[in-house]
Amino acid sequence: MARPRKEINYTQARRLAEIQCTIDEIAHVLGVSDTTLKRNVEFRAIYDQAREKGKTSLRRLQWAAARRGSTAMLIWLGKQYLGQTDRVESAVTVSRNVRSLTDDELAEIIAGGRSGGTTAPTQGAAEPA
Repeated sequence: MARPRKEINYTQARRLAEIQCTIDEIAHVLGVSDTTLKRNVEFRAIYDQAREKGKTSLRRLQWAAARRGSTAMLIWLGKQYLGQTDRVESAVTVSRNVRSLTDDELAEIIAGGRSGGTTAPTQGAAEPA
């Protein structure tokens, strides 16, 4: 004798898919195996359609938040759709003529930079011309 068929609550499955639940999560809530859902043609159609509807709803809410002036959402949407990025600018100020440094002095400066220090040689270097 075969095991009785599990009834799938398609309304609940649709609602869960709209909020981007995975098939495993939906199976757990419905009390069926993920294999049962994956083999069910009607569920797959509902699942795919509902996930796309959920994405559209989320996008609509994001745009609404941006229109209300949400700075974070404006920045995020700008990065996603306009190719905008955070620009990190750094400036280096050289107080000595690098050409006048010896190899040892340059090596010491480089070593200090790698360790995060700001060591600079103090003796034996010619002053800038």
